[in-house]
Amino acid sequence: MSNQNIDALNDTLKTLIDSHKGYEKACEMCDDTSLQSTLERRANERKQLISDLQSRVRELGGKPETDGGVLGKAHRTLMDLSGSFSDN
Repeated sequence: MSNQNIDALNDTLKTLIDSHKGYEKACEMCDDTSLQSTLERRANERKQLISDLQSRVRELGGKPETDGGVLGKAHRTLMDLSGSFSDN
């Protein structure tokens, strides 16, 4: 597999990592236990996909992504800000 394919897998990893962190953040902010269960399940699904893709990148001789992207981090920051306003 080419470096282009490894790059594509790493781009997908960034998105999955952001998704995983977003579900975890939403779960922390949620008061509804039923919704928390759904969010936890989704976070765990993403975590498994991340692990699988990271292993595949290593098998192909690449270095897998371990962190999400800038936009994902910005979105979680906005979630924190909006959560701090709704707590008051």
